[in-house]
Amino acid sequence: MTSALLPLPAADELQLTPDELERLTGATQTALQIAWLRDHGWAYTLTRAGKPVVGRLYANLKLAGVEVATIVGPTSWQPNLGAIQ
Repeated sequence: MTSALLPLPAADELQLTPDELERLTGATQTALQIAWLRDHGWAYTLTRAGKPVVGRLYANLKLAGVEVATIVGPTSWQPNLGAIQ
């Protein structure tokens, strides 16, 4: 029996396109796009060229009103060594 895995999306499908980012932010200039993302609390990263990158899944959740922080677990975990007897 073979497993039927869904194909991974292409790398360019994992992030918003420049046109989508422009529609989202209402700005064509990179600095204004970054300012909009920052001012509206969106997570983004910058390319080496200084262009903002927004993940498609993140954008879909954010636009649907889902607070990503509420569905993501803690970012760091440490064992409770005091509970070991």
